[in-house]
Amino acid sequence: MLGMRAVIGQIFVLERETKISGTIWIITAILNFGLNLIFIPYIGILGAAITTLLAFTLGFILATYYSFKYLRFDIDFSFIAKSVFSSIVMSLVIVSWNPIGLLNVLIVIGVCAVVYSGILLVLGGIKSEEIKFFKGLFSA
Repeated sequence: MLGMRAVIGQIFVLERETKISGTIWIITAILNFGLNLIFIPYIGILGAAITTLLAFTLGFILATYYSFKYLRFDIDFSFIAKSVFSSIVMSLVIVSWNPIGLLNVLIVIGVCAVVYSGILLVLGGIKSEEIKFFKGLFSA
């Protein structure tokens, strides 16, 4: 979330609207601190991780909302849904395989890359011009 927020936050820098970015960081910090005070005594370090995730998620959502006022672009929600579905299936392969050791991990990485790409291809998430582009990269 922090990384995605950093990318989206560059729009504020380009538009010279850093006050918005600063305000979002202040809100994120206050939320994170407040939730840490509540959850750390009960859940411990896991509570800190959860509250940080929640705070950074809110920061990302706020940054995305306000950045769309300055930079308009289309979001392909269909592709995102296909990618998320492919990722879930891929993660199920990882969980069911439960690789232990370097060789098994490397094998699972290869298998999951094929599974993810295959599902995305079957669902139509990869377009024919993208396939041609990658074929051109490897044939040159």
